[in-house]
Amino acid sequence: MKHYKVKSRLYFLVILLPILYSYFYLNERGFSVYYCVILILFYSFYPLNYLIRDETLKVYTDLFSSKYININSILKIERREFNIKSKYFSFDKIVLIFDEDEIVKISPKEEQEFVKHLLSINPNIEVKI
Repeated sequence: MKHYKVKSRLYFLVILLPILYSYFYLNERGFSVYYCVILILFYSFYPLNYLIRDETLKVYTDLFSSKYININSILKIERREFNIKSKYFSFDKIVLIFDEDEIVKISPKEEQEFVKHLLSINPNIEVKI
């Protein structure tokens, strides 16, 4: 069993906090700002990671949900361009393509080690990083 940390999501804070502050300040709903800031801080620092156990990869897709992927079903690993709609708001993303048409976007902190670990389990994965 091996844990891989997610890259920093602090970009989320840098962009969203000023927007929220200006919105609530201009609308005179200051009391709500505190709740939003607390939620954003909690989300930004919540320790999400990827877990490889035997032949299964567990990807935490949200605070309360996760996705299990059979590593032997992974067909390709490739880099995709930055997408502002990304859930974790990391500039460096890799995409796992599995089961012919399903994808999951991830951003492991130790990307090379993560890919090597996946390849050690399934050497048939096509890597385009």
